[in-house]
Amino acid sequence: MAELSASSPGTELSSFPDGIPLSHKEKLKAKIVKFQICFKHLWNEIQRFGSWVEYEISDLAKKEHAETLNITIPNDDSVPEVRLGFRVLKSIDFQYERLMTFFKTCQIQQLAIDVRLERNQIEDVLTYLYAHQTAISLRSESEDKKRQVGVLHPDGLHIACTKTKITQNKLSITYSYCTLQFSKMVHWFENSHKNFRDHRSLFQAAPKYALLLGVIASGPLMIHGINYENWFVFFMALFGGMVVVGLIYLFFMVVGSIEYDNEEKAYHLNRAYSELKTYNDRMQADIQRAKHVQENILPNFKKMPMRDKIDWACSFRPEEAVGGDYFDVAKIAKDKIAILFCDVSGHGMAAAFITAIVKTTFQSWIESNRTLEELVQELNQSLYRLTPPESFAAIFVANYDAESKEFTYINAGHNPEPWRIQSESNQITSFQDSRTLILGITDDIDCEAKSQKLDSGDKILFASDGIIEAHDVDHNYYSTEALQEFLEKNHDLSMHELVNAIVEEITGFSKHVPQGDDQTILAFQIK
Repeated sequence: MAELSASSPGTELSSFPDGIPLSHKEKLKAKIVKFQICFKHLWNEIQRFGSWVEYEISDLAKKEHAETLNITIPNDDSVPEVRLGFRVLKSIDFQYERLMTFFKTCQIQQLAIDVRLERNQIEDVLTYLYAHQTAISLRSESEDKKRQVGVLHPDGLHIACTKTKITQNKLSITYSYCTLQFSKMVHWFENSHKNFRDHRSLFQAAPKYALLLGVIASGPLMIHGINYENWFVFFMALFGGMVVVGLIYLFFMVVGSIEYDNEEKAYHLNRAYSELKTYNDRMQADIQRAKHVQENILPNFKKMPMRDKIDWACSFRPEEAVGGDYFDVAKIAKDKIAILFCDVSGHGMAAAFITAIVKTTFQSWIESNRTLEELVQELNQSLYRLTPPESFAAIFVANYDAESKEFTYINAGHNPEPWRIQSESNQITSFQDSRTLILGITDDIDCEAKSQKLDSGDKILFASDGIIEAHDVDHNYYSTEALQEFLEKNHDLSMHELVNAIVEEITGFSKHVPQGDDQTILAFQIK
């Protein structure tokens, strides 16, 4: 395992954020191995693989906004699973049998490759692994853990401007910025000569340093030619001095021009960054205020109406700071409440703004004491008139009369439809007999309210489509059927326990994969 050392003996291995740098011996060994591997069939696959990542995968990554290419290598001869970010690439032609066999030899089962990597970087990293494949494949048998450096050290290895490391059976290759030797020389020169800090000093110094270095280079020969009257040497030295003066002058002017361009770019970049930061800070402040406003327009859970007759539970998880899901509950008579459950198209600030329109319309309807049909028509008119053509809202509205236990409702395009868990039979049904179009598409819609009589102990559960359309890393959706099956298994839970159980179920299913929609649940039980 000692052959894996990427640092000289006695070097203290402290923390290396970009990985342990290669020693000169390791660099030389890598060049020799690269020459040897060029005559093997594996090298062709390494080159093809590097080109595939640089040219094909990088283009796909830009469209998918992904940063990492993940490859899972199976134990058998089946095709490896290739995933770009959270998307599985199923239609690609992945023909790298020898390369996959090489990874299996090194006991590597997973690859995580930065999509910014270039072909030569991948070639250099895989060449290094090839040079040490014996030590890497036997890493689990090593007793001297302290000498496991390089890709086996917790800090990994810095090679070809990458941070490469092996953690258990996973190889990760991450792009890591590295300063070039020429850049180091320029930085050293600038730090050593305080006068050369901007383009003006370089332009001013060009003639002076050009003449000085020209005299130093050709002066002795010119003096020699004059003393010995060797005019050929004199004129050759003069010509050489003029060439040196011209080259030095040109060098300073080129470097000064580059520095001038860099200063101009840095000025505009800093200015753009400052403006962007100011705009971002203002936008984040606005979003936080919008979040506070949206939280306030949602009903206060502790002040839900008729708590003596109804047991309430809810969960509100917007995809961003604010969202397009919204629900409201209001008392409209002594023993009567109105319920609104809304899912606006899209999410974020635009969707949250539309929920405010829904809230305002709903509040106005409560004060006017009109029918559910009039509420739906008024909501539709408001959305059609005030929102863009591509915006719409799926809304379920209902009245519940605690005295008669009559539940009257209209479903304006909301999916999934609310579930009813009957207390005596534990049968689970949905409200399917009062459907109309989603709101905001046309200026006029027809609707008719339907009603059902609820029993004591009945549970009603509303869920937004972000719940049933939650997806895992392979983009498998949770589905309405899965949620209904979950309700059948957990129907005896209290409302609070049931809502929490659904949230945990969705979180476990998605495995913390970022979702693209808001997730909201509202539930109540007749006491």
